[in-house]
Amino acid sequence: MKQSQKQNLKLKSNILSGEGSPDAVLPQGGVPVHQLIPTSDLLSGGSAPLSLPRNTGRTFLAPVFRLFSKQSPHQIKRSLCILGLGNPGREYQNTRHNIGFWLADELARHASVRFRKRPFSPYLHAKIPAQRLVPQGDAEDLHFDELILVKPLTYMNRSGKVIPHLFRQFGKPMQFLVAVDNMDLNPGTIRMKKRGGTAGHNGLKSVVHYLDKGFWPLYMGIGRPEKDGSVIEHVLGTAEESEMERYRRITRDLPEILFTLFTSPVEQTIERINTYSISEISAGA
Repeated sequence: MKQSQKQNLKLKSNILSGEGSPDAVLPQGGVPVHQLIPTSDLLSGGSAPLSLPRNTGRTFLAPVFRLFSKQSPHQIKRSLCILGLGNPGREYQNTRHNIGFWLADELARHASVRFRKRPFSPYLHAKIPAQRLVPQGDAEDLHFDELILVKPLTYMNRSGKVIPHLFRQFGKPMQFLVAVDNMDLNPGTIRMKKRGGTAGHNGLKSVVHYLDKGFWPLYMGIGRPEKDGSVIEHVLGTAEESEMERYRRITRDLPEILFTLFTSPVEQTIERINTYSISEISAGA
């Protein structure tokens, strides 16, 4: 086997296995985000102005917390940040593992925005004011003031590394929703929870390292490989047209549902997602 082929196989294996993954690498100062400050305060603005805990040394969030500490909780605006997980590059753009990227792309298309990349930033992002995403009559009392769409460029098992950069760039509390593939769900099935976890997924392990469980996971089913099939080949493989059509329907239907997070309790959005039926949507199409 040629050296280039060996390197390519090793890259694909590491994307899933997490071997040599920087998931265990801590932010500057050696303290994960969720140990710097309670996750509930970080995401919601808390019941008091945010400040740095003692004895944490210099941390990557210091400028952000200094900004928050000068504001009352009512002055702090929150963003909804939808983090779509996937792998960058043409080689991976049509693979099942990139379904999080597909959703982020559809959300951007729905809102008529394009992704941008700041110099040296490890992600693509797009910002949309909340008023553009909700009916005009609902634009006064919103849970979030904007939507930030993010596609990490770090490869799947390093996805969480973008989180410190996001806090530095936007300088405000953010509620994260993380969209990711899930092999325990059949293609066309989606599930959402109010509290995050790893679900055995290396991308989520990296996110949990930085946010603990303080995010909303959105699981998008891709099914399991056939008996004795390779997991790596399945998630990094392309789907047949009938399966791809299911993914297209999901990503087309989700924007309308997810935008209700700006005006409705998260429990209502979760219920809509968890009772979503692709067959009903298909029948009405």
